[in-house]
Amino acid sequence: MAQYLFGNGKDKEKGSKRAGGKPIYLNKPARRLPPWMLPLGLTVLLVLLIFVLLPALLRTQSDSNKASEGAGMEANAQLEQAAASDSVKVGDMVISASGELPIYDGADRNAVRISGALFGEKMEVLGLVGDRQLKIRLEGLGEGYVSRSGVSTDLGTIRKDGLKGRALVLSPLKRIMSHGIAGSLLMEAPMGSLLYADAQVEKVLRLRLPDGKEGWMNTDGIQLLAPAEAIPVPAKATELFVSSAMNFYGSRVIPGGLSKNGADMAGVIFISARVNGLDLPRTLEAQSRVGQEADIIRDVSTNLPRPSLFRAGDVLFFHSGEEADKIITAAMMIDRSRALTILNNSSEIRIIDLDDQPELLARLSTARRYFP
Repeated sequence: MAQYLFGNGKDKEKGSKRAGGKPIYLNKPARRLPPWMLPLGLTVLLVLLIFVLLPALLRTQSDSNKASEGAGMEANAQLEQAAASDSVKVGDMVISASGELPIYDGADRNAVRISGALFGEKMEVLGLVGDRQLKIRLEGLGEGYVSRSGVSTDLGTIRKDGLKGRALVLSPLKRIMSHGIAGSLLMEAPMGSLLYADAQVEKVLRLRLPDGKEGWMNTDGIQLLAPAEAIPVPAKATELFVSSAMNFYGSRVIPGGLSKNGADMAGVIFISARVNGLDLPRTLEAQSRVGQEADIIRDVSTNLPRPSLFRAGDVLFFHSGEEADKIITAAMMIDRSRALTILNNSSEIRIIDLDDQPELLARLSTARRYFP
């Protein structure tokens, strides 16, 4: 209790005030901070934490993660390249380990892409070119050159024992993930890919990947086949052939491409036939020599072919004009006189009316019907 220093009893009864009306205490009360000071300090501290300290901490952590990921990716790439370099020999069979493996006509910088190999397709090694490329032979194409880092010697990936089934991709692109529910993207499998599944959990498949790895994919947009079952030819194969080709409408033109991300007409024809149970060659020249020849009916007055008399699904092959035996493009009939094709130097796959293309019709070499 505070004690009075001055004053008499009367002063005590009245509160003992000095001149000026203030009491005099022996022990003064402790000073107290204003009530608004604590909330203000906490607010300032919180602002500093959110806008200064936390971003700095996150930047540091992000930089550290990026450095670790970069080092890990570089190390993995080096290990993969070293493994391929040490294990691949002439005469070996290897498989494509990527969704779409480009194949070139040579090993130098000026090489032209001629086709591609889908995931799991087998190739025979014909030669080793330096430490980065292989000369290979692929069924339906012949010889070509691929990157060593894009192949695997793990043929167990495509063995049929222990399989739940093989998944034929029917949608334009299927994402293969590192985990069944949430994970990172491992690769995109284009339409026509055959993937090997050894387990199924509800609508999710577990896939075999090279070198003992696994991937996960949902069952939307696929056809599940028995382990040894061939891709069946559907009842309405011609209609589905056209429908499959229409998935490439608007795609970029990439020579030798096989996917929605980029393709040429040889790739469109090959993939559209493959998903409907028909194995075709992978080049326009070879495609123009297989199947049933469709009749070319010409207009009496112009001597030009009449596009409206072809059937949907017929594929027309055109030569360069200068060399009658050199096929440079093709067109798939969609309906009446409309066709899916690559015209001149188009940057994308388009639908055109052939009645409006007399110069193109004059270069028609042959017409083929693959599903008679």
